[in-house]
Amino acid sequence: MIAFYLFTTTKLKWLKVFCVLAGFVNLFGLNFTQNRTAFPAIIAGAIIYLFTTIKNWRAFWLSIGVFGIGLCFLFSSDLGVRMGTLDSSMEERVSIWNAGMTLFKQNPIWGEGPLTYMNSYPRIHAPYHEHAHSLYIDTILSYGLIGTILLSISSVIPVHMMMDMSQESGKRPIIGLYLSFLTVVAVHGIFDLALFWVQSGFIFLLVMCSLPLEHRTLVADMTD
Repeated sequence: MIAFYLFTTTKLKWLKVFCVLAGFVNLFGLNFTQNRTAFPAIIAGAIIYLFTTIKNWRAFWLSIGVFGIGLCFLFSSDLGVRMGTLDSSMEERVSIWNAGMTLFKQNPIWGEGPLTYMNSYPRIHAPYHEHAHSLYIDTILSYGLIGTILLSISSVIPVHMMMDMSQESGKRPIIGLYLSFLTVVAVHGIFDLALFWVQSGFIFLLVMCSLPLEHRTLVADMTD
């Protein structure tokens, strides 16, 4: 997403070439990790970015068509991605989700803190995993209803900032980057927990924590 953003905003040719190379390297890396849920999430994030930034509707629908063809090709072949074992993997995920909900019901109000699933799965003889294989289940499992509500309340101010920035056409690319990041996390979070890992969580926070700075710049420009 960052490479996508820089490619569409920079006027430097060498940086555009670097963004293309970085994008392909990342896609090949994801392919080698055999992460089946990452590609649909990235495609969804890219579509949201295009929807936010592209003014030419023909170019927008053409881009969606290309991404759709890529997604169909991804799920109809075994180019390094473990699509052949998707059914058995879903069965395993469902069993982990059920175990996560069982653990959640044992302490639904407060939760049991981070890494609840990894620390508590033996208690109910559930399958081992580092997390509950879902951002949403893992959040309510670890932090309970109270913690989840507090996390939701903490997102109100950033949402208002993005709404303010969306009124300025010059901020559409950066708003597209924020929304595409949130889309990737939300879609990927249905089946997995990307933010569980330090490297992906760091990149997400690095981008999202720039939101107050961008909003402050907008306010300063409007008051000058």
